[in-house]
Amino acid sequence: MAARCFWNFTVAEDYRRRGIGGKLLAAAEQDVRTHGGTHMQLVWRYRDTPVWVLDWYKRMGYREAERCPEFHKILIKKL
Repeated sequence: MAARCFWNFTVAEDYRRRGIGGKLLAAAEQDVRTHGGTHMQLVWRYRDTPVWVLDWYKRMGYREAERCPEFHKILIKKL
């Protein structure tokens, strides 16, 4: 059975655009690989997260896998 891991991270506004978010995401993806995972799944919530974050995840290789119009989108990336 594949490992299940959960993360939630936010980069403070003063520290954005410095590559910190990309490094955190890369570390999370590497941890999933280390534990035998082959995919990374994220939840992007409409109410809690700006649209630019969704666009950023897409630039990082994530695609929409599922959508619940009122609440969130499920994003997935093959590692």
